[in-house]
Amino acid sequence: HVHIVVNRINPDTCTAVPDSNEKVKGSRIAREIEREYGLTVAPEQRTGITQESKAEREMKKRIEGTEEKTEKETIKGMVLKALKDGRDMKEAVQKMRAAGLEISFKKKKKGNVTGWKLKLNEREYKASTIDRSISWEGAKKINQQSNQKNGLGL
Repeated sequence: HVHIVVNRINPDTCTAVPDSNEKVKGSRIAREIEREYGLTVAPEQRTGITQESKAEREMKKRIEGTEEKTEKETIKGMVLKALKDGRDMKEAVQKMRAAGLEISFKKKKKGNVTGWKLKLNEREYKASTIDRSISWEGAKKINQQSNQKNGLGL
């Protein structure tokens, strides 16, 4: 991979050198050089040959059902289940801990919880980085809504 910086201004006429179709011309020249020196030929866009991005490969695996859940997806599933099954946040946190999650809380000086971190398999995440819906305030909302539907809460 090479980047070339060139001054396009003709010093005699002080006008820009025409660069129409420079991408096509540059690609053609690069392919000729690759063939001449036996280099690996990179896929061309116009032939329809493209390399899949990591995101595309992961999505394909998920659609095919061959990829396991990511750690974040696993944690989110554990949290949502506990929030829906717990009668209140205290019970939901107990259920999460029983399922194997380590939980730490961020508190204000007065002791009010303002956020939380979830740890599984030695990897810790702020809950909001897993999914905004399970931030501390979001989690409380999910728990309350679940309990209202089940006739358990407020």
